[in-house]
Amino acid sequence: MKTAPAKFKNNFIRIFAIFSAFMIFLLLVMGIGKSASAQEEDDALWQTGLNLSQSGTATNPTFLKDANNTTHLFWEDNFSGFVYTTGNGDEWTTPTSIIVPFTDPPFLGASDPGFKSLLTPNLVADNGERVHAFWVDTDNILYYSRSLVTDISLGQNGWTFPQILKSKVLEPTSFINSTDTIHLAYVSLENTPDTPAGIYYQQSIDGGVIWSEAQLIYASAYLRAVPSSQIHLTMSGSGETVQITWDDPLLETIFYMRSANDGIDWEPAVAIDQRELTDSLDVPGPAHINLLVQENNSHLVWKTGDPDTGCVLNHQFSANAGSSWLSPEAIPTQTTEDCPTNIWLLDGLDGSVWMLTEYQGGAFLQVWDGEIWSEPVLQTSLSSFVNPQTFRGLAFGCWEPSIKNEGHLIVFGCGNGAVNDVWVRERPLGEIESWFVEPESDWSKPDPYVTTKSPLNSPIIVADDGGLFHSFWVDVNLESEIQKNALYYSYWDKNEWSRTATLFTLGNVRQVEATYYDSGRLSVIWHDDTNELFYSHVAADRALFPADWSIPSLLPISQPGIGEFDLFIDEGNKIHLAYAVSVNEDRGIYVTTSEDSGVNWSEPINVFNAEDAGWEKVDLPRLAVSGGESYYFVWSRIAVADSQSESLFYAYSNDGGQNWSEPEMIIDGPVSWSDIVAINGERAIRVWQEEDEESYRIWHQVSFDNGQTWNNAQLIPGFEAINGLPDTVVDATGQFHLVQFQQDDDQMIQRWQWDEEGLIISEEFNLPAADVTVFDLDTAIDLSGHLGVVYAGQTTVQEEIITLLQFTNRQLDLPEQVATPMPTLVPTNTPVPEVASPEPEVEATSTPELPLTFEEANSSPLGEVSMPLGIAIGVVPVALVIFMVFGIRWLKERRK
Repeated sequence: MKTAPAKFKNNFIRIFAIFSAFMIFLLLVMGIGKSASAQEEDDALWQTGLNLSQSGTATNPTFLKDANNTTHLFWEDNFSGFVYTTGNGDEWTTPTSIIVPFTDPPFLGASDPGFKSLLTPNLVADNGERVHAFWVDTDNILYYSRSLVTDISLGQNGWTFPQILKSKVLEPTSFINSTDTIHLAYVSLENTPDTPAGIYYQQSIDGGVIWSEAQLIYASAYLRAVPSSQIHLTMSGSGETVQITWDDPLLETIFYMRSANDGIDWEPAVAIDQRELTDSLDVPGPAHINLLVQENNSHLVWKTGDPDTGCVLNHQFSANAGSSWLSPEAIPTQTTEDCPTNIWLLDGLDGSVWMLTEYQGGAFLQVWDGEIWSEPVLQTSLSSFVNPQTFRGLAFGCWEPSIKNEGHLIVFGCGNGAVNDVWVRERPLGEIESWFVEPESDWSKPDPYVTTKSPLNSPIIVADDGGLFHSFWVDVNLESEIQKNALYYSYWDKNEWSRTATLFTLGNVRQVEATYYDSGRLSVIWHDDTNELFYSHVAADRALFPADWSIPSLLPISQPGIGEFDLFIDEGNKIHLAYAVSVNEDRGIYVTTSEDSGVNWSEPINVFNAEDAGWEKVDLPRLAVSGGESYYFVWSRIAVADSQSESLFYAYSNDGGQNWSEPEMIIDGPVSWSDIVAINGERAIRVWQEEDEESYRIWHQVSFDNGQTWNNAQLIPGFEAINGLPDTVVDATGQFHLVQFQQDDDQMIQRWQWDEEGLIISEEFNLPAADVTVFDLDTAIDLSGHLGVVYAGQTTVQEEIITLLQFTNRQLDLPEQVATPMPTLVPTNTPVPEVASPEPEVEATSTPELPLTFEEANSSPLGEVSMPLGIAIGVVPVALVIFMVFGIRWLKERRK
């Protein structure tokens, strides 16, 4: 058998080893990339650890804060027994070995004859100068003692003689309320007919001198078989309210109890969460419940297993001291499938709640700002750090966290290395807002594609079946002696806006509408103050060329007093035009149709005769058509005095408009906006906005039988304090969307969606800060689910009023099953300017630039690329080429 020369073979092995190590290094670099550098920035906030014990045999720190916010810290030392120091978090007294009652036997030092063990106390300070201690000895006997804060280190001269409160006890927990009532709860292991095992409660109202009889508040023999560390018994409260939580691990249930009269009477225990019949047997049940009380605000946090994510952290909130609770919500968690081994809820002292979670080998920190939780941030250097004296690594555990008044997180813990010491770590928490990173929005950065010094009206946007968005608007020329209005046009190709074209010079236009139909044509209809309707159309791909638009034709509608109109094109490209004759003898609601792109129109059909009904004025018709035969109409009765809507009505026809239902009043009251939309099959939705005192509310109703019957009106929550009108749009799958521009302290676009189950789903898009007052909005959606929103607004630049059109868009997730596309309907209600001549006069107008600043969008198709990842991307191909060259050479040598 032939072999490669030994020298080359050895060289190749060396090269291969080096290359493999290099590739592993690159993969590690690529793996940590950007997130690692961000984490380094957060870990840099942790101050160098301070060794408080400096003995090498210290462990198990425990602390309390007194009424003066002074911290009293105790820890256990193998040689010195309990060691004590006190401080403000920045400066600490010299640690001192002290004699305390919570040893077995009491008041013995670690080196005293007869000493058995140190016992971990539950410590709590009252509102005066006393500290109270509860502990359980090795025989499960519960003891109590107290001391003045100033006498903690005086041994038997400072502490009262230990008082036995109960035998056979686990897990004591306590708190003191504002009236200095001491509340105590614990698990009793004794199980007799007279004293069943379970959770017991006692209190003292005289500073611990006299204690009430032990009161059973929850019976459970299961708790006897559970280690105390798994029960997580916690008690807190405010005022006269006392709240208790605990785990019952063998039942896989977590419980909550409450007393509203200072512990005298207790409401029944409530199972906050428990294993259900449908839960997977492979995941653990709910456990590790935590309770935090901030005056009337109560917080519960616990963990549950999840078959998909591995673990879920749940948060439940009450704003009335536990009298009622909001539904639980999942807290954002880190990506590991493991549940945390420890959870701490910390009072932020400003209404915020901080949560520190410990996982195997790591820790995460996050905050609740009163509404939502931030994403968890990894605290790598909390779990381990370098001893600044020996420069060797230390594992940091047995944490006891707290928050200082200055907004700093302070953690006492055990530094375990060659020796064991008690350390304190600290970091600033910073502004709460800094913990909430705005997720990358699905919406594009708003694009001000039109700016003008002239008044601008009637923004319209229409989507075609090729993915283009077509925009129309009317601009008023104030420089001319005779006021002229021009209809302008531009389109967006999903990358940028085209140049602007002036389509027609008009007279005093009151209303403009535009639409697209799937034969590939665009059409516009406008209404001037001569009570005449004009119509023009063009092939969509030639819309930018004014000469290609048809000469505006006059619609054969002879009734005087025409009000607003509405335009709809059905699946067969039939144009349906609804209009109102607002006043005069023929006043009412009418509909006419055209089947030849607006060349010929049918005789108008009277939908509603306002004269016969005794109305003085009618207007604001809105039309929807389904299947070419089902018509749905809403319109308003108008007050003559102020021309405002005073009631809203509805009628339908299921035979192409030949016969109509009797008018039905939807609401008797002011309506500022309304619409009606047909969606898949026999369904329709009608929506309207009513003004209630100083707020606006939007209601909706759904019909499932071609508009014959409607469900009860339902309020759409969130549409309050509204500036501007909403708009509706239907996507290609028949889903209904309601879009609203809200202009309050912050400007935002809200979208609500009605899905197959009738559920309203909302989203909000906070717009970049800009001093723009928005007064109109329009929406459109293409076949792929690309939603476009155009809105008109005004701002002031160098004391000049500038009007602008801005555009934003996002891709919606549409169902895979695409139904017949619904036509885009674009109603616009803003009065606008008039046709001076049927012959179009093309005028080019310059558009002044608006000096507004917006945040630049990320132009990289890969998003932000970290430096290590960039190096890796560049070096890996080179390394592969080198490896291939040596590999080929080695193969050739083998064949020789």
